[in-house]
Amino acid sequence: MTNGSPRRGDIWWASAGTKLRPVLVVSADSMNRRLNKVLVVPGTTNLRGWPDEVLLAVGVLPEATAFCCREVAPVLTADLRNRAGEVAEQVLNEVCETLARVFACTEHPSEGSPAK
Repeated sequence: MTNGSPRRGDIWWASAGTKLRPVLVVSADSMNRRLNKVLVVPGTTNLRGWPDEVLLAVGVLPEATAFCCREVAPVLTADLRNRAGEVAEQVLNEVCETLARVFACTEHPSEGSPAK
């Protein structure tokens, strides 16, 4: 890894098999500083317009990129290669809202469901 520790809202190029792909760090900085993994949302230039994707226009990255919130995953910090930049707070907020929808974070179990 180069360019310092990953921070929430950073976009990094990460190893994905034989190629590099952009990933957006979504894990909390308090965890990012302590662990050897970060949670990321991977990016793709295959723009589909799906409701679980957040679009980032050209700027930080050389092409418009959709961040796929359904594919959130841990990545070893050793697999982060180069920091590309960071997203605006508005984009990070949209990603967080999309993650909450994808994972039904605001839903409550129905009365008939077993307690967890």
